[in-house]
Amino acid sequence: MSAALALVASRWTVEFLYVGGGERTKDGTGIVVSGTEHVVRRANPWDSLGYQALEDGTLFFDRGYFGTASLIFEEASHRSTRPEVKREMATLKCLADTYNEWDRFNFDGAKKGLANIRKNFNDLRHAFPVASQQLEQKIEEHEHLLDEMLKQKASDLWVRDLLANARRRAEQKSYDDATARLYRAIEAQGQVALNRQGLTPKPELISLPSHLHDKWRPRADSDGRLRLGLRDLYSLLSDLDDPLGTAFASSELSRPNSPLEMRNNSILAHGFDPIKEVGFQQLWVAVLQLVGVQKEKLVAFPKLRHNK
Repeated sequence: MSAALALVASRWTVEFLYVGGGERTKDGTGIVVSGTEHVVRRANPWDSLGYQALEDGTLFFDRGYFGTASLIFEEASHRSTRPEVKREMATLKCLADTYNEWDRFNFDGAKKGLANIRKNFNDLRHAFPVASQQLEQKIEEHEHLLDEMLKQKASDLWVRDLLANARRRAEQKSYDDATARLYRAIEAQGQVALNRQGLTPKPELISLPSHLHDKWRPRADSDGRLRLGLRDLYSLLSDLDDPLGTAFASSELSRPNSPLEMRNNSILAHGFDPIKEVGFQQLWVAVLQLVGVQKEKLVAFPKLRHNK
């Protein structure tokens, strides 16, 4: 009966009380003799061991809710009375915080977090003993990737990270957020192509080949820099004979019924129509084709339950 009560109360922040005594009837096997009672107080053993926090926190982590996972691990660390459990929960909180920073495009903060996790990886080996080697390998790969990203701003790596971020938002059914990231990925890929042409995202008119000056002069501001919308950006790339500009012009994205129109009409752009899954998927496929990347090649954050 006591064990059943402990299991039922495993999710609650409770204190267990047991009434014992200094003397029992029936030669010590019966009930406590009146007047000899004393109360034994014990914290919930599930809190002390951190089992429930590990289960709940990994569930939220695997679904991409890293901030929630961090709060669960932090609270468990405060509740536990065992130093080794406190340390393990602190490392798990650091893991959740690190991927939360990455998810919010704080690549430098994420890289520092991964370095801290490597120093305390024994805690993760204890939490996920079966496949901790796989988890450690992925963390090392991600640390290297972030290092390369920080060295190469305005690069293909940043575009692919935007696509991976969009996929995570879509997995959470946040299709408007996911689509906003896809739109930015298209724009960023175009800016990367301009950079390879030796041009900035807002190039000066005089930096273009002379035969393009007349066409693009109306797009120049008072400082002589071009203000380019997304379609203008790809039109310029096409005029510069860039393969990406040609690919955009022949893609579904440039057509009158382009999936981009869905984005422009969304509530996070210029309209009031929330984006549905089917709309996101249309733009997703078109963007992957334009960028020339397979979704399987995009970075995937670890799933802790798969590493148990």
